[in-house]
Amino acid sequence: MKLAWLAGAVHMYVRVETPNGDVTLERYGDGTIHMNPFNSNRGGTPIQVDNPSYDPCDKSYAFENNILNEFNNLANNPSSLPPYLNEPEIMWTQVPGQFAFYPTVVGGTFNNSNTFANWLITNAGGSLTGIPNGAWGANSNFKRGDK
Repeated sequence: MKLAWLAGAVHMYVRVETPNGDVTLERYGDGTIHMNPFNSNRGGTPIQVDNPSYDPCDKSYAFENNILNEFNNLANNPSSLPPYLNEPEIMWTQVPGQFAFYPTVVGGTFNNSNTFANWLITNAGGSLTGIPNGAWGANSNFKRGDK
């Protein structure tokens, strides 16, 4: 997997590694978005990112470049970002017969670092697997143009 994902249970950020650089993309609690050089001392838990069918892990880095393009579009148009909100009420339900859970928002609204990370991945054509409990907003349906 060319794209590494790192996440804490509460804050997510995206690591994008290409021949041109190794950076993290994230949304801070003040609502601003940032691209920083990857810091190998930074903690986190890897989350699987499934590449889109147009980029089957060859050396084109099309998926990674699309994620960077999505980020740059938002950085150049900050008014397109919804306000930063982190006030959901989540109910976790176990998948029958499996040791897996899925979240359901039962109240509140949110647009946070997890929503932002999911937005970058899904709008570039990818998807997430194994989102940790407590990662509010990571399973959002927030898409380009939503506010």
